[in-house]
Amino acid sequence: MKLGLKNNEVKIVPYTSDWHEEFLKVKKEISKSTHIEENQIEHIGSTAIKDMQAKPIIDVMVAVDDLDAKDPSIIKGLKAIGFLRLKVERPNEIVLAKLSITRMKKKHTIFILLNMKKNYGII
Repeated sequence: MKLGLKNNEVKIVPYTSDWHEEFLKVKKEISKSTHIEENQIEHIGSTAIKDMQAKPIIDVMVAVDDLDAKDPSIIKGLKAIGFLRLKVERPNEIVLAKLSITRMKKKHTIFILLNMKKNYGII
């Protein structure tokens, strides 16, 4: 499965069930490394929609109790499995990404949005 886009690249590809399989792997990794329950981790965006063409980037929403607390174990756990915090300023969100570096070219492959549970009806 080819996953990711280079900087400033835009590409739409046909749907593949590999996206869902990759999400399930990432979901387990996130849960294991951060102790966030799996029901708080969702596959979002166009790659989550069966049979829809999409940019080959997996988007993941992770619901947490309190962003203001910024539990360092969550960020540390995500960092341990290859996610880096991005300098993206969005209200009530923390954005992280997993990058793939091949032949000196950086590709974004997976994005995580940390968001508060109450914003998504998860209690």
